[in-house]
Amino acid sequence: MNTPVTLETIAASLESIAQQVQALDYKVQALDHKVTMLDQRVEALDHRVEALEQRVEALDHRVEALDQKVTTLEAEQAKTNLIVETYQKASTQVVNLAFGLLATATITVIVTSVFK
Repeated sequence: MNTPVTLETIAASLESIAQQVQALDYKVQALDHKVTMLDQRVEALDHRVEALEQRVEALDHRVEALDQKVTTLEAEQAKTNLIVETYQKASTQVVNLAFGLLATATITVIVTSVFK
């Protein structure tokens, strides 16, 4: 069952091995190409992540600025509310004073008319 080793069998075996090596070489080249493509994609993703980080940082600064503005507006609103409340109280007192003066003037006219 042992086949005698001849030059033809050795040559055939070498040819088969050469074909297998060439097939493996093509596979290695294909994998190398895929790795290169993946490296490029990773690099592109790195750039996108850096850009997103910069945008997030910019948005963070904008949010901080808006937070400060809201705090300022809240303080101004509290002052405005106090001013409006004071104005309303003053308006009520002026109206009461005006009615008081009208009543006093009316009574003075009536009393003056009666005692003349």
